[in-house]
Amino acid sequence: MMKTPILPVMLLALTTAGTVRAEKVYILHESTVPSAAYAARRLGEALPVRGHEILSERSGYDRLISLAVHPGRLGREAFAIIPEGRLITVYGGDLRGMIYGALALVETVRQGTALGDVAPDEQRGHTWSFAVSNTTCRGKPTAPAPRSTSTTRRHAT
Repeated sequence: MMKTPILPVMLLALTTAGTVRAEKVYILHESTVPSAAYAARRLGEALPVRGHEILSERSGYDRLISLAVHPGRLGREAFAIIPEGRLITVYGGDLRGMIYGALALVETVRQGTALGDVAPDEQRGHTWSFAVSNTTCRGKPTAPAPRSTSTTRRHAT
C-alpha cells in the first residue's frame, strides 16, 4: 500500500486556498461623468493588484462591472452591489452613492474576496447630523467678560 506524503499535500492546499482566480474585467460606466470615471478608476487600480486584467473593450470579458445611478430605487448617498452571474452591478442613489458602492467593492476585493464570491450588499445613505457641544449656552447667551487693561486685580469683598 502506497502512502501519500501528507506535508506536501497540506502545503499545496494552503497555498491554493487563498488564491483568487484572475479574471478579465470590463468596467462599464459613463466616462464623461467625472464621478463615474473616478469610481471606475479606483476599481481599475484595485483589481490588477489581485491579478485581474482590466479590459478597454467590452468583449472577451469574464466579468462585467456596471456602475450606474438609480435614484428611483435608492436614496441619496445609498448604494447597492448586485452580483448576477458574470455581472456585478453597482447602483448609487446618486453619484456619491455610486462612488461609495464602488469603494465598498474595492474594499471587498482587497480583502481577498473573489469576484465570483461577491455578496449582495445594500447600504442606506449617510445621515449627517451636527452634535451640540457641551459648551452650548443654556438660557440667555452671555458675552465674555471684558479684558482689563490694568495690571491690578479687583478682589471681591
